[in-house]
Amino acid sequence: MMMDAQYRPARRDLTLAILRLVVMVTIGALCLAAFLLIVGTPLVLIFSEQVSTWISSDADSPSLTALVLLMIGVSGLCGFAIGFFYLLMKITDTVRDGDPFVPENATRLALMAWTALAGHAWALILTIPGVWFASSVGAGARDAEIDASFGTGSAILILVLFVLARVFRHGSGLREDLAGTI
Repeated sequence: MMMDAQYRPARRDLTLAILRLVVMVTIGALCLAAFLLIVGTPLVLIFSEQVSTWISSDADSPSLTALVLLMIGVSGLCGFAIGFFYLLMKITDTVRDGDPFVPENATRLALMAWTALAGHAWALILTIPGVWFASSVGAGARDAEIDASFGTGSAILILVLFVLARVFRHGSGLREDLAGTI
């Protein structure tokens, strides 16, 4: 039994089309959120009295500084997520085009793992201004929960991405070896 040397993609793979659409919508939503946070940060500073009144604290209180730090930090977190989903979209494009076992995908998977790890570290750092903000505003916000835990699911995702990067690197190497023997 002889195997076809070239994988023939299903051009109309519904699963890949849905995944690509979900990834594109997610990237769009994250870009919008990052844009609004970046534009909103100077507005918070310009309208500090109104914002301070809205969050029920003094204009000179540390809550305004903590809010600005949170806004900047969350926009950075959006950047990590945008990068992660962009890499996922590039991988799905190679699957759609019929050539997923390329060295670039191994690199993309490893970058996705590092991005997820860095994003979790960044979220952990964001708990500092988050706690600062929650403790400096009114009593209602004191009940807010701030969760930047590094769960089992996150750890497994990152490990699986690193393993898949190795699998793809090995698979692309085997494919090159096979092409060299024919």
